[in-house]
Amino acid sequence: MTYRVPPSVHFRAVNNEAVLLDARTEVYFEFNATAAVVWCVLADGGSPDEAIDELVARFEVTPEVARADVAAMVEQLVARELLERVAK
Repeated sequence: MTYRVPPSVHFRAVNNEAVLLDARTEVYFEFNATAAVVWCVLADGGSPDEAIDELVARFEVTPEVARADVAAMVEQLVARELLERVAK
């Protein structure tokens, strides 16, 4: 499964972090370094598995922890309509 960023969501990577604006609700979100990595992979059309691999490669985290963290983040982003699922 891949995801896409809806047109109403704008983001910028800043100093290893990411800032998102949901233009529909005018709410800002700030992601720390690890969440920014996940966001950038998904926003670029990568899969959750690719985000997990990137976390494991960049940070001292086990694949199991990375998998749980990515799954939770994806669930929250989709629920807030900051990401949309794209069926392949």
